[in-house]
Amino acid sequence: MIDYILRDVERLAVRPTREELLRRLSKLRPLQLPDTPERTIRAMRDGR
Repeated sequence: MIDYILRDVERLAVRPTREELLRRLSKLRPLQLPDTPERTIRAMRDGR
């Protein structure tokens, strides 16, 4: 049981905080997709 708890604590310790994650995401440029998400999903459903 102690090993499980230690692994879980170690896993959580290396994860970025919410603030760190938001800061990283704010630095990224928006993606320019070739098509809208709706059209992409529809094409995948239609098997194209």
